[in-house]
Amino acid sequence: MIVDRDDWHDKLQIYKTIKYSNLNKIYVCNRLLQRIEILLDTSIIEIGMRTWYREEYENIKQQIKEKMTDKCNIILTSGGMASKVLIADLMLEKEGIYIDIGSALDLIASKKDSRGYMHYDEMKQYFSDILPLDWENDKYNHIFQDAQHQFGLHLLK
Repeated sequence: MIVDRDDWHDKLQIYKTIKYSNLNKIYVCNRLLQRIEILLDTSIIEIGMRTWYREEYENIKQQIKEKMTDKCNIILTSGGMASKVLIADLMLEKEGIYIDIGSALDLIASKKDSRGYMHYDEMKQYFSDILPLDWENDKYNHIFQDAQHQFGLHLLK
């Protein structure tokens, strides 16, 4: 697949805006995306890899509400189709900026391409302006190993 460089330039501008925003930022994602916390300077609320919405939905929603401030918040989600329901529920309670980014950050966070559209080194090049200095720290190796077996699986266990 050919990657449209103008398209990625626009996407990167959005990520830069989020990273450097003074607004409170919360990212709802699975454990393999935890590096996004330092990439976008956001707090993380961890959800399960699959079917989190069955057992954890109300608890996750409550955790988000507890982290939200009185001012505008940016809520990012990567939690499958249930993210849309979660966003709709939260919007009823508090206005803010809600973005379901889906699997867009899987590759940069885990070095595993879950959708088959780009290589890690190419994506790393796009994000180079905002990558933290310790982005390649060995402490993240467990994420890369786990992602090889966990990402790209869309079947119930």
